[in-house]
Amino acid sequence: MKSRIFSTTVGLMIFAASAICAAAQKPPSAQTAIKEILANGDIALFQFKSCTSLSPEFGKMTLRDLMSEIIAEQTNAGSQTSTSFEVKREKRKNGQIVWLYTLLFNTDYPEETKAVCKEKQTSLGIKFGIRNSDQKLIRNSIECLAAG
Repeated sequence: MKSRIFSTTVGLMIFAASAICAAAQKPPSAQTAIKEILANGDIALFQFKSCTSLSPEFGKMTLRDLMSEIIAEQTNAGSQTSTSFEVKREKRKNGQIVWLYTLLFNTDYPEETKAVCKEKQTSLGIKFGIRNSDQKLIRNSIECLAAG
């Protein structure tokens, strides 16, 4: 009887551990990742070379300011907009699993704007990491992205 209870208990423990490991290997959802960006909006961008090299203005902004500006840009009348969201798994040297996200907001401007700006399409966004262990933003992982 004791042997049967022991084997059942061990079996349940192995099943529970494998379920936890399987769940931990899934990236946080897009909604969770975006919540982390919003929750960490106080991060000053001057500390990230990728941000200050794109524009001196970015160096004066917080993450919240940048995201507000990018999202507001999506509301230009006549613009075609889209958002792309990608995630990749990375295993660090210390064994830590990190999810690397790329969030891009794309704007295709109307013809009259293209003539003035000489840009057909602009993409602005960020790259960032989220720890697998607690699904929290890695605050020093921010990269600013731009393409035009």
